Amino acid sequence: IDSDFGFHRAIAKATGNPLFLRFLDFLGSVAIPRSRLGISDSVDPVVMRAQQRRYLKKLGTEHRRIQQAIAGRNPTKARRAIRNHLYISWDHYRRASDPK
Repeated sequence: IDSDFGFHRAIAKATGNPLFLRFLDFLGSVAIPRSRLGISDSVDPVVMRAQQRRYLKKLGTEHRRIQQAIAGRNPTKARRAIRNHLYISWDHYRRASDPK
């Protein structure tokens, strides 16, 4: 979670817009959906760990795409990768907060 937040913080800082960094610092780790990953009593722990592994693998892929686009100095790809990542993160929050 700390390295994930650090990744997002580095990107916010690199934008040169201090408001991005201030907003992210204001949100803190709550901005990182995986900070809410945990084992639920209602879910088999083995199943939950498998879900976590899949989620973290997908997250790593999203982060690599962002990093590669930034390193390649391709703002169009970076913007697309970041928007995709944010949309997926928003969807995780939405599903996690669904009272079912």
